[in-house]
Formats: sequence, structure tokens, C-alpha cells
Amino acid sequence: MGQDRNYIKEIRSKVGHDKIILTFAGGCIFNGKGEVLLQRRGDTNLWGFPGGAVELGETPQMAAIREIKEETGLDVEVGRAIGVYSDLDITYASGDRAQSIVIAFELKPIGGELCCDFTETMELRYFSAEEKPKLFTKSHEDLWNEIFPENGLQNNVRELQGANMDIDLTSENIGWNQVSCPWNEAENTTVHKCAVKNISICKYFCGIKYLDSVLCSYPHGNKDE
Repeated sequence: MGQDRNYIKEIRSKVGHDKIILTFAGGCIFNGKGEVLLQRRGDTNLWGFPGGAVELGETPQMAAIREIKEETGLDVEVGRAIGVYSDLDITYASGDRAQSIVIAFELKPIGGELCCDFTETMELRYFSAEEKPKLFTKSHEDLWNEIFPENGLQNNVRELQGANMDIDLTSENIGWNQVSCPWNEAENTTVHKCAVKNISICKYFCGIKYLDSVLCSYPHGNKDE
């Protein structure tokens, strides 16, 4: 999620390198293994989540769709909002300073092909929780920690039998040894969903192990239970 070439350029023509507030939109694209897509940026050579600045006349959702297409080549459908993150002080390679507001969504690919323009995007790669690279800004670090909670795969993972990428764990008619969602059980609800149609919907989702089971990092105290 970097500087946009139009709206920001117009502002910079008036204020120079002075610090301004910028709003960005983008987010997370997961593959079937629960890995998330990151972009190696052309300006810093560091990794980050794809996305960019919201233009005048755009909603954050519209901006996310446009930016993902520009930076990854993928057409996406915007899912739930994962969170809003901020960096209080960013200095770009150009010397421009900004305070950022980053709106991150879950994004489902519906077309296109991964490709790099080798200007804004030098490389695209899916990363697992254990493969975390150095990220561009604190807001990207915060987003990573949101989708891969601390002590997730390493210390707190649980395999949930009887669910695949097309079946959520909140079904009222749980069958064929399908287990209940531990988050729903803890809160006596059915609102939390696991994974549907190749996109994670739950922040504790850590991927799939077999076609009929998912990996979940919901904190459950004793992992040997």
C-alpha cells in the first residue's frame, strides 16, 4: 500500500514534503493453504500487503479493487473488513512525510493472473505464518499480526475435523464428525465463521491440512485437550 500517482501528486504540488494524512485501502488474498499474498515494493524493496491510496470519488472498497488489479493483475471481490491500522509518521524515499490510515479487507480472486509491473511491484509471493518477511511499515506489521495471531501455528494450533474450504463450522446441522467452532462454543453463538469458497473469514484460520480439516489458532489454554 503505497503512494498513489494522482490525488497525492496534486496535494504534493501544493504542500511539498510536508506531513499529510493519507487513507489507503487494500488487504489480504489467501490461497488454499492459508498463505497470504505479499508484494515486494519497488520503492523500498520491502514486502507489504497490496493496495494503495483512496482517490477522490472512490469508496475504500473501490480503491482496493483498483489497486489490487494494478499491483497484482488480479480481479478481486471485497469481503469483510479485517481492521483499520495507522502509522503516525512515515517518510518515503522521495522525502514526503505522511500519517497513514490503512483499511484492510479480505479479498477473493475472481479473475486475472498474477503479474508484476517491475515498477511498483517487483515480486509477488504467498507467505505462511512461519515465513514472515520484514514488512514495509508498522501498519502492515499490525495487519500481519491480526491475520496470524501471536502463538498461532507455533504454539496454539488445533486441527478441526470435518470442514473444508466450502463448508463453515457454524452449520446448525453439524454432521459426518464435523466439529463445532471453538470460538462459537466459548461465546455461545454461531456468528463466527471459518472458511468459505477459498477465502478465510476468521482471524484464527491458519490454513487447511486435508480436504476435510482446517487449522485453527483460537486460544484454548491447554493445547493437549
